[in-house]
Formats: sequence, structure tokens, C-alpha cells
Amino acid sequence: MCGITGIINFNKSPVNKALLKDMNDIIHYRGPDDEGFYYDDNNGIGFGHRRLSIIDLSPLGHQPMSNDEETLWITYNGEVYNYLEIKDELKSKGYSFKSTSDTEVIIKAYEEWGEDCVKHFNGMWAFALWDKKNNKLFCSRDRFGIKPFYYFINDNVFVFASEIKQILLHPDYKFSPNKSTIYDFLTCNPLNHSDETLYTDIKQISGSNSLILDLSKHCPQPIISQYWDIDLEKELKGLTEDEYKKLFYEKFYKSITLRLRSDVPVGSCLSGGLDSSAIVCIVNKQLKESGQPFIQKTFSSCFEDKRFDEREYITEVEKYTGVDGNHIFPCVEKLLDNLENLIWHQDGPIHSISMFAQREVFRCAKETGMTVMLDGQGGDEVLGGYHKFFWDYYVDLFKELKFLKLFSEIKLCHKELGYSYVNIFKAFYRALMPQNYKKRVYPQWLKKEFCDEYAPISKSLQLFTTQFTKSNVKNWFYILLKYSNMPTLLHYEDRNSMTSSIESRVPFLDYELVEFLFSVPTNLKIKNSVSKYLLRESLKDMMPEKIINRKDKMGFVTPDNVWLETHFKDRFLEIIESKHLQDLEIFNTVSLKAFVNEYLKSGRMIIPIWKIITLGLWLEMAYEKNT
Repeated sequence: MCGITGIINFNKSPVNKALLKDMNDIIHYRGPDDEGFYYDDNNGIGFGHRRLSIIDLSPLGHQPMSNDEETLWITYNGEVYNYLEIKDELKSKGYSFKSTSDTEVIIKAYEEWGEDCVKHFNGMWAFALWDKKNNKLFCSRDRFGIKPFYYFINDNVFVFASEIKQILLHPDYKFSPNKSTIYDFLTCNPLNHSDETLYTDIKQISGSNSLILDLSKHCPQPIISQYWDIDLEKELKGLTEDEYKKLFYEKFYKSITLRLRSDVPVGSCLSGGLDSSAIVCIVNKQLKESGQPFIQKTFSSCFEDKRFDEREYITEVEKYTGVDGNHIFPCVEKLLDNLENLIWHQDGPIHSISMFAQREVFRCAKETGMTVMLDGQGGDEVLGGYHKFFWDYYVDLFKELKFLKLFSEIKLCHKELGYSYVNIFKAFYRALMPQNYKKRVYPQWLKKEFCDEYAPISKSLQLFTTQFTKSNVKNWFYILLKYSNMPTLLHYEDRNSMTSSIESRVPFLDYELVEFLFSVPTNLKIKNSVSKYLLRESLKDMMPEKIINRKDKMGFVTPDNVWLETHFKDRFLEIIESKHLQDLEIFNTVSLKAFVNEYLKSGRMIIPIWKIITLGLWLEMAYEKNT
């Protein structure tokens, strides 16, 4: 796990070495163990690398790394978990290796399979590879965009980096906010749902995509290609429920096994929810089966206010497994001191201060000696963890004329989860009519002119009203996993973990596991008003019963509403009057103030207000540092 950066001057002039070092140093926390540079002065190319040593801690893992002939050079961030299997395959084809690193495996895999090498990888990655023989730059990002890859290109230069703040140091880039993505962020929530960013002219390689730059041309343009996608039409039929459970368990177990490969300590995040608890329990089982004396360490965010505290469930898992549990108590005073720093590390605004709680968890993990952490991101999106999926499942049952099953599920939803029939049918109607989504994303506190200009080109609205497949629920699984929830959450997770020099691994996003789960019938994910049915049934004998039967959902929750009212309301009123936010000309300030008062009185989720606060702070910081 590392940080990468690079500059390619199209006029082939030598790269400014001091500039490249500054770009490398600004993300020193991503790789405090080593740094390295490669320069090809004849072709105007410079690569930088910051190393967090995970696999092969020796100097042989130093980057940028080359092949034996020094015709291929790579700067790489991530982990290819199946590198040992690929290495064995390459050895059988006659390749030899100097190191035990996965970086060298990527180079040799490219020598064997070219750009198709990424199709062989199971892991997370962002890398740039300079192919001297073919005079091209090959860049790639993993299937789900777990690791970041940003770039800026004009007629003079191509600049790439792990974080946007690195690109901002280049003199060719002039900062301006991207109103289109700001519109999507404020109205539909997503970030990273396309190749655009909140910074005009700074783009990213989307998950499952590669980029090629043909440097034989005078002013090359990046060629983007998609190397992987989920087959939404694939259905695994004809199996018994027990056979589905067995297959799920095998693939989930294998995913965790691969992600325990490390030459440094591995810990786990534990929220008390089903996903993180499942990972902790499987890791514990694997440690016992292997006879390792190592006691797993877990890290959890807790609060003295019971409304936001999950220790009731966290301690249940700790007692059941015997792990070394560590509890972190985020406080508002620390948030006040660190909010600007949090936004700086994120390179943009955030949805909620739960990102602060997550960062505190990773900070504590580092202080306790961890370098790698497992986390439960992705379980909700592939197993049906959100209650929102229930309504889309009902729509599918309705379309399939399965009325008895539909009425049975609605009745159980009312009885077991406490939803009123009125609210169930309202949600069902909204899911049945996706075009109604557009009617719900025009807040009165945004100026009509702003909405009229950017709603027609909103990539979020286009996504949320697109039917990728005939199944409503599978459609939403796909959107949230590939474009909406997951890319945003992975962005936050990468920055929060790397800030503390922690590599975070997400077993639920093993691509083979995801492909399998998308082929499984929906009624094995949502059944009898129970979410994640397949996970619960597959692991019921190796997890606490209290966790298996848990139906509410919290996650790394924080008292957003409470802290806003007690510590941030006045700050918010100052921010919405700030120059840079006013210059955007997107808010109706009077309506916005009324909106805040209404939310505080109602006690509802306060996410829109935190987005506005952090948007204003981000703009202030961005203009101060980049103009």
C-alpha cells in the first residue's frame, strides 16, 4: 500500500525533480517506510513512489521497480492478493523472480499478457507502467476503485497521482470548483460516480478501467477502456438453499484467506454490525485452524450516549471470539480541532462526521501496532443490507405476478420491522416509478437557476433513473456498488486509513464473491423480511446468535445532530455567508437557514447540513492554497 505520482512532459523536456519530490512528499503518510524516483530524461518522464511495506519488507520491494532489461518501469499502489498463484503460473512459463513482492509479479504478468494482465489480478490497485519498447504509458485501477488514480492533462503535460493535492502543486493546474459534481454531491449524495471530480479538469480512472497514453504522438489523448463488469443477466439456478450457502461460505472464506496475506500485523474494524462481525469471526476461525498463537485485535467506535453506541453488540463478538478489543471514543472537541485537517486529507467535503469516527478507529489501530486492517465495506451492497432494497424486491415480485409472496413479505415487514403499511406502500410506489426520483432532488434551498442548469446533465440522476437490468433490486445493487454508495465510501476509507499509514482491505469486494452474489436469486438475500439472509444462514453456527438475529443498522455512527446544534450551528451560519460559497451562486440563503432550523427541531438525519458546512470549508481551503 503506497502513494504514487508522475509527470510526463509532452515536449520530452526533463521533469522538474524538485516539483516531483514535493508532490511525493505531500503524501508521505501513504508510504512512510521508503521513497523512490525514476526519471527518463530522454522522454520527459518522472515517477515518484512512497512505500508502506506490506509484502516483502526488504529493499527488493523498492519502487519504482523495473523488469530485468529496464524497459518496463512501474509505480504501484495496492495489493494483488493472488500474486502467489500468478507467480507460480508465470514460473511454469519460464519466468524467474528476484523478490517476493507482488509488484514484480505485476511487471512479469504485463510481459506475459500485456494490458490483459489486470484480468488475472484479484485485489486492489492503481498503477502506472512505462513501456519503453512500445512508447506507451499503461495505467490501471482495480475493479471497484478501492485505490485512487487521479490525472490532469493539457497540451503540455500529463500528471497523475494518488491524491488530488499532489496535482494541485503542478503549475499548469489552476483551481476552479466543478459545479456539476457539486450539484450531484448536494442533491444525490455520490462522489466518484464518474470520471469527473470536484475539481474542474482533474479526472480519475474509474474502477474496472485502464488508461493508455501513446507517447509516440505529439499531443496524446488518453484512451480509456473497461476490462471488467458484472454480468447482470447471469443467474445461478437449480441449486438447493444449502448448496448456495456452501458456495457463499467457500468464496467468503477464500476472500478473507487471501486478504490475510501480509508480512505485517493484520487487525479488523468491528462496528457490531453483521458484516464486520462476520469477518472477525471468520478470521478468528482461520487463526485457530492454522494453529497460530496470534490473538486478533479489533477496533470499534463507541459513544457514552447510548443512542449512538453499539457496545452491546461489539462486546458480544469480543466475548464470543476472545479477540483483543479496542474501543475508541470520538469526541466533539477533537472534531473541532481536526475538521479542516480531515477535509484536507479527503481533498473535498464529506457527507457526515461518521468519517471522523472512522479516521479515529484507524488512528488507534496504528498506535496499537497495526499496519493492515480488514473492514466490512460492500456487504450491504452485495447482500441486500439496506431496507431500501426491500421496496425494490417488492416491485420485482409485483412485476413477476407473485402476489401471495409479495403480500407475505409486506406483512412481515410491518410485523417484524415496524414499518406502517402506509409508509411501505409509499416506498413501494416510489420504487415502482423511478422517474419520481427526479422530483425529490430539487431542494428549495438551492437556486432554481442552478438546478435548471445542472440537473439535465447530472450523471447521478442519469444513473438513478437508468434500468441496467429488468430486476429492480439487482439494478440498485449494481448502481450502489459501482457508482453511488461504494465509490464514495471507498474514497473516504482510503483517505482515513492512509492518513494513519494503514492499509485497509475489504473482503466483501472480492470480485469472484461479487460475481457469485449477483448470480444468486434475490430471495436468498432478502427473505421473510430479513436482510442478508444468505450470510446469516451460512454463518449462523460460527457467530453470536445476537448478531445473527440483529435487524437494526448503525455502522460507525456519530451524534451528527447533537454536535451540530451544540457546537456547529453558529459556524454553519458563518460558512453559508462566506465569500467563496456565495460566489458559487447556488444557495437561497434565507431558505437554507429555515431548512436548518426545521431539521434541528425534527431531529432527522442532518447529512445535507454537514455537506454544506464541509463544502464551504473545502472551498475556503482550496482557494487559499491554490490561488
